[in-house]
Amino acid sequence: GQPWLNHSWAAQVVMAVFWKAGFAGLAVYTALLATGGMIFVFLTCRGSTYLRAFAVVLGAATAAVFWSARPQMFSFFFSAVAVWLLWGEVRRTSRRIWVYPVMMAVWANLHAGFSIGFILLGLFIAGEALGNLFARGPREGVTWRGVGRLVLIGLVSLAAILINPRGAD
Repeated sequence: GQPWLNHSWAAQVVMAVFWKAGFAGLAVYTALLATGGMIFVFLTCRGSTYLRAFAVVLGAATAAVFWSARPQMFSFFFSAVAVWLLWGEVRRTSRRIWVYPVMMAVWANLHAGFSIGFILLGLFIAGEALGNLFARGPREGVTWRGVGRLVLIGLVSLAAILINPRGAD
């Protein structure tokens, strides 16, 4: 007698569109998200192109056993995007971090694994705060001001996940 919360409603809409092409459509859906996630892993890695490609191939071979036409493929993809965005902030290579709340709003409607985005953000904040606290001299990473910006991103992301059919319910 309890109401059922469909936390993957948007993923089901997307998958229904791919299903119009049958099982081949779902295979394309899975391949797009798996490949997209691995592209962001490649972009996040450091080192030569060959070393990064080797790491991606090794990671893909390991992760492939979990790839299937299910809503959690969105969590695989968005986890890779989240790490890419956060490392961009740490390395000071981009200012794309403000995309994070938008990504979280979309992710929260696609799969309940959006909590991974908050876990990653929290770990990055803790790591950078500890790095600043124990640093002896200049260091690569986020300054105290940047840590504050990441906390703000987290708070805005919390508000952003309320953009769903049920609101704060």
